[in-house]
Amino acid sequence: MFPRILGSGFNAVSLDFFWGLHSTESGQFDFTGIRDINLLLTIAEEEGLYVIARLGPYINAEISMGGLPAYLTKNGSQSLRSMDPEASAESLKWLDASTKTAVKHQVTDGGGSIVTY
Repeated sequence: MFPRILGSGFNAVSLDFFWGLHSTESGQFDFTGIRDINLLLTIAEEEGLYVIARLGPYINAEISMGGLPAYLTKNGSQSLRSMDPEASAESLKWLDASTKTAVKHQVTDGGGSIVTY
């Protein structure tokens, strides 16, 4: 896919990282196999592509629950998209876990390809 993008004159891709794909329960994250964010960002860098990383927590309406994990629906009293500290605590866990990988790939340190986060 990447060679076709570069051959068309593009030099950047926007990548959504689905919290719901990486998490099956509160605070448990899987970054292996098809969920390997580090590998994806490394490949983009090797191919000379800049990355616009969209880690969410809510990424878009086209994906089930906007990319939020299904376990969030277990507590019917909290809104899935609110600033309530109890609701946002789960989002902060996701952002903390995914950011640990993303920061290693920032273009600002001279060694990565993420130009926007």
